[in-house]
Amino acid sequence: MAADPSVWPDGFLQANDKMMIDAAEASIREINNPSLTDEQFTDRVRQRIQPWNSVGLLDPKNRNRLDHTVAPKW
Repeated sequence: MAADPSVWPDGFLQANDKMMIDAAEASIREINNPSLTDEQFTDRVRQRIQPWNSVGLLDPKNRNRLDHTVAPKW
């Protein structure tokens, strides 16, 4: 169960997290950089989101996809 939104210090999905905002904005600035390959761009995004990435987004061993998308059935 999610915590009460009134206790989310950085807002819903950490929308007020300055470090996350900076990481997203840096990626937006680079998205059309012709000197970066897709792989280089993906690597940079992977590095930037690392502090919040507890689920393995952009993990090359999973071909940059989530390993699991639903809860396991018991």
